[in-house]
Amino acid sequence: MIDFHTHILPEIDDGAKSIERSLEMYEYQKKCGVTKIVATPHFYPDKISIDEFIKRRNNAYDRVLKAAAEKNISLCETYLGAEAAILPGISRLDGLEKLCIGNSKYILLEMPHEGWNSVWVQREIYAVFVSRGLIPIMAHIDRYIYSKEDFNLIDKFFDPNVCFQINADCYFSFSNRRRAKKFAKMNAIQFIGSDCHNMSDRAPTLGKCVDIMKKIHGEKLVKEVFENSRIVINS
Repeated sequence: MIDFHTHILPEIDDGAKSIERSLEMYEYQKKCGVTKIVATPHFYPDKISIDEFIKRRNNAYDRVLKAAAEKNISLCETYLGAEAAILPGISRLDGLEKLCIGNSKYILLEMPHEGWNSVWVQREIYAVFVSRGLIPIMAHIDRYIYSKEDFNLIDKFFDPNVCFQINADCYFSFSNRRRAKKFAKMNAIQFIGSDCHNMSDRAPTLGKCVDIMKKIHGEKLVKEVFENSRIVINS
């Protein structure tokens, strides 16, 4: 299993608060059957430069590697990326490609929680693909799409080249599972991630989620989702 969206690196955003907590999250991921992890700390273009973010992210990962080696802990294979917040002008940022996952051209983008269906948001997403040659992956779309009107906007609002990621906890209630079925019917589940931040209210839950996904969608879709993840990290 590949956890495609995590905040597992320590002391860089609102995710793991310490190296010890980060290692605890890694250990739990392994117990749940996760073998590969995409680390996607938050990037806010109005608060930090891309180069400074990359420096901080890489340093956080190096600290985890060092601590794991000292404790003789084996880590899941980790690929570095970011969860980049969409703000006006993000598509024009120098070095935007540095935020892509691993060596790929795929970039995880977080929509504004208010006004996510605004025209300027659509333009920024479109420009990321057309002007920058990157492939947008919209993070945790299950946080934005609820009503019938919201679902109608998926086809109307997004370019066919845009991919979608949903969070594992979308499967942990009956009402959310109904929405997950709609996402699958609309071919709007390309990636799955736990979006883990800690070991309490936002813990790594991909293993539990995958079991439910198989019951709801069947193993074929689950295999396709993880194959999509493999394509990205192997790019």
